[in-house]
Amino acid sequence: MLDALAYLGYVLMALMGFGFVIAIHEFGHFLFAKWAGVRVDVFSIGFGPVVLRKRVGETDYVLSLLPLGGYVKMLGQEDVPSGAEQPAADPRSYLAKSAGWKALILLGGVLFNLISSYLILLGLVVWGMPVFHPVVGEVQPVVIDQHGLPVESPASRLGLQRGDRLVAVDGEKVRSFDDVMTAVIFAGGRSLEVEVERGGSRLTLPAAGAPPVEPVFDGRFGRPSLGIGFPWSNRALFVADAPEDGLRRFDRIVAVEGEDVSGLIGQHIQDRLARHFGKPVIVTIERGGERRELTLTYAGYDGAFDVRAGVPVRLAGVQAGGPAAAAGLAAGDWVLAVDG
Repeated sequence: MLDALAYLGYVLMALMGFGFVIAIHEFGHFLFAKWAGVRVDVFSIGFGPVVLRKRVGETDYVLSLLPLGGYVKMLGQEDVPSGAEQPAADPRSYLAKSAGWKALILLGGVLFNLISSYLILLGLVVWGMPVFHPVVGEVQPVVIDQHGLPVESPASRLGLQRGDRLVAVDGEKVRSFDDVMTAVIFAGGRSLEVEVERGGSRLTLPAAGAPPVEPVFDGRFGRPSLGIGFPWSNRALFVADAPEDGLRRFDRIVAVEGEDVSGLIGQHIQDRLARHFGKPVIVTIERGGERRELTLTYAGYDGAFDVRAGVPVRLAGVQAGGPAAAAGLAAGDWVLAVDG
C-alpha cells in the first residue's frame, strides 16, 4: 500500500513539473503579447474542472485541475472560415500586429523555456548538488528480478566488496553513484566489466577466466541493478528520546520485522518502518560487529521516537593548516549537522 502511495507521489511530482514547464511556456507567449500591445483575454494553465479563476484587468487567469496543457487567448485569434470576409482589425488585435511581432509572440514560449532551463542549471552550478562518491557500502547477496524471484546479485558474482571504489564501468569513467547507475542502465543485457580501487591497487572485475556477468533487472526499483548500496546507507543518524537500550546513533539497521533491509537506503528503510506506524516493530541492528533485536515503536518525525536513516558525511582527510584543521576537525570525524 505504501509503495503504491510512493509511486503515486512520484507521478504527482512529475505532473507538477510538467505543469511548471507549461506555465513558463505560456507565460512567454503572454508576456510578448502584452509587450506587443495585444489584448489577452485568457491566461489558462491545465484543463478539466476549473480550480481557480480570477479576473485582473482585462485578463481572466484560470487554473484547472489537470496540469497537462494550457493556452493564452488573445484578441484576434478567432478562426475565420476560408473565403469569409475578414473583420476589421482592432489595433490591439493579434491580427493587427506586424509579422515580426507575431513571430516573437509565437516564439515567446520556447524562448522562456530556454531561459528558465539556463537559470535552473545556473542555480544548480552555483548552489551545487549532493553527489555520492561511487564507493560500495553494501553488497547485496541477492536481488529480486522482474519475476519477483531472488537471484544472485551481479555485484556478488563480480566479487565486489564493501569499500571498493568504482573507477570505471565498461570502460566509462564514473565519478558518482549516479554515473554508475547510468552506465549499468545503458549496458542493457551486455556483460559488465568494472574497474575498482581496493587497498591501493586497481582491479578489473570479473577476473580473467571468470564467467561474464550481466546486470539484473531489479523488480523492486524498475531498473537494471548491480546490487550495491551507498556507504553507510542504513545507519541511524538521529535518535530522539529512545530507550537506554534502544537504537543509537550509527547503529546499522539490517532488518525490519525479519525483512532484510541491509542494502536499502534511508528512505526505503523509513517506508518499511512506516508500515508499522504507531505499533511495536522488531528492528534488527548491528552494533560493534554484533547483531541484536530491538522492539521499538515508530511514530514518524514528530513522535517520541524518531530515527533518520541516510548517508552521513565522514571526513576522509583534512588539509593541514587549513580552516577545518584549525577548527579541530580530523580524518574519520562524522559530520552530523552544519549550523544546527
